[in-house]
Amino acid sequence: MKKYQTIPLLLILTFALLACSGGSPKVDSFLDSYENVIEGFEDMAEKGSISIQDMNKMNTKNIAMASEGTKLQSEEWTDAQRKQYLELTNRFSKAMFKISENM
Repeated sequence: MKKYQTIPLLLILTFALLACSGGSPKVDSFLDSYENVIEGFEDMAEKGSISIQDMNKMNTKNIAMASEGTKLQSEEWTDAQRKQYLELTNRFSKAMFKISENM
């Protein structure tokens, strides 16, 4: 369970250091991809029964997203992009909590 708590914290800390000025299309693309990954976790949470293979597949995607996010630290993020990122991270955390209840 601690491993699953570490991933959202890593993502939050990664983006806490971002610049506060204009936006970047790369950030928009990242946010779209991140939302797709989160939707996968939400679908798994709704499914109820989750296999180890499902979790491994989704965690691999999440780790890739964290790596991509790290690369975007030098990009400029708008307030709207940061807000969307935080909302997505909140959705991710809720899905992980629901998944942990079903395990």
